[in-house]
Amino acid sequence: MHLSSLLATALLAAVPSSCAPAPDCGCKTPLVRKEWRTLSTKEKHEYIDAVKCLAAKPSQTGNIYAGAKSRYDDFQVSHIVNTDFIHYVGFFQA
Repeated sequence: MHLSSLLATALLAAVPSSCAPAPDCGCKTPLVRKEWRTLSTKEKHEYIDAVKCLAAKPSQTGNIYAGAKSRYDDFQVSHIVNTDFIHYVGFFQA
């Protein structure tokens, strides 16, 4: 047990501490996620209208996921299906 801990520590010490810089993606206006309480009244109404729009459109995954009846349901299904893959990664926790 102690040998494996010692080997793991030695391996981590051998890994370079810096990484190569990320390439420039060229995105000049990235989307910024906002917390609900920071939205203006107009932005809140626009969000609610967008959700209602999704709820009014027919599902595109209903043939795969029988419970999906609208595009809003499609969005929920994609979240549920990907939860185990997305929620437990470092980027999500940052």
